[in-house]
Amino acid sequence: YAYTILVLILSFFGGTDFFRFATFLFLPQIILIGLIAPQKSNLQIRAMLAAVFIFNRIWLPFPIWDKNQYLDFYGAFSLRLSWATLYRGLEVLAFISLGIFLRIKNKKTISLALLILTTLACSATINWTSTPEPIPAPATFNPPVAESTSTQTPPATPDPATPAGDISPAETFIANCPIFPKNNYWNTRVDNLPVHAESDAWIDRIGRSEPFHMDFGSGTWDGGPIGIPYNVAAGSTVPKFEVGFYYPDESDAGPYPIPENPNREYGSDHHILTIDTDTCTLYEIYDASFDNGTWSGGSGAIWDLNSNTLRPLTWTSADLAGLPILPGLARYDEIAAGEIKHALRFTVAESAGYIWPARHPNEETQAGVPPMGARFRLKAGYDISGFPRELQIILQAMKTYGIILADNGANWYVNGAPDERWDNDMLHQLDVLTGNDFEAVDTSGMMVDANSGQTK
Repeated sequence: YAYTILVLILSFFGGTDFFRFATFLFLPQIILIGLIAPQKSNLQIRAMLAAVFIFNRIWLPFPIWDKNQYLDFYGAFSLRLSWATLYRGLEVLAFISLGIFLRIKNKKTISLALLILTTLACSATINWTSTPEPIPAPATFNPPVAESTSTQTPPATPDPATPAGDISPAETFIANCPIFPKNNYWNTRVDNLPVHAESDAWIDRIGRSEPFHMDFGSGTWDGGPIGIPYNVAAGSTVPKFEVGFYYPDESDAGPYPIPENPNREYGSDHHILTIDTDTCTLYEIYDASFDNGTWSGGSGAIWDLNSNTLRPLTWTSADLAGLPILPGLARYDEIAAGEIKHALRFTVAESAGYIWPARHPNEETQAGVPPMGARFRLKAGYDISGFPRELQIILQAMKTYGIILADNGANWYVNGAPDERWDNDMLHQLDVLTGNDFEAVDTSGMMVDANSGQTK
């Protein structure tokens, strides 16, 4: 009974998902203690309980609310087999094998050493969001409606947080809607900005020698499209839903226009991005799910695409950083047009704090750990001439507009929208990029107001 209570307390108040703990730790450790108990060795029992405590506190904590990553990587209710699931299986075997060894070899010093070594080995920092390289397979997938790159400017809606006249015409459109004003932080060049004082520390923390990965493409991987898709619809022609959020205090109430059978991100985050072409409004939902005629999600954000308004301070959005997702995606229509005129969104495994224009942190600020909203650029001297034209467009955007840290995930994963025109083999040529090819930039000088996305 005491052990069961200990597991419950450590699971909930220790910041660890109870279901993960129960599935992979509870039963094998109960079995292990059962094997040790007949030895009547107080030292071994105390050591095992200490190992349970250390294991729970050191191993990467997984918040209870992050249920989708639990479903994807911890095996229960999922047919997906990942290296993390296999690692969990090895953990179970290790604990049971250790128990059998202790049952046979009643040697206190060896037992204690093995317990400590096993605990430390299983407590190693693991990048749980890392995924295998996509293996494209033939599939039918209807990409989002092609975007327009016309320079014709649609009527703008004044930004209540920005004085009239400070909204610049956009250069990039999707279905005649601007993807934020031209002077929005997403659309502002950073190739002439100074290097950030924390550049080396941040890059070292993320991984100076770690390769980049373009987390988008054509076809499917593991049964779903590769990348974050989006929907384009006239709001007057699709049903609208009051979405139930489990972060309602930091979500926009809606209603949200959601087409029938919408394009939804495949994988753990289940984003649904929708542009309402009637009002040029962007609706983004994190962890969207549909059940019995009702949509629910983790959080939701509504963006006026003619405005530079940011989220309220400390609010998340459909993205961890409190930023919109769509403007940071690489889209093949931009490749076809010959230029990407905005920054790209990317992820890292560890972040702390946030800086403008981000509004929401993962953890409290820590020295040397990159914050949400940090912006990096490909170094000007990096030679891109040997790459195919399509990749040169992506690389030039990384030099000119940079990449913005928007979410926790795998290190140096750059996001884009799925499209059958992407050449996956070609995209893998960008795997040669490493953190050492980039530098963080100081964007404080282009900020007009800390509560606006407008730039100088």
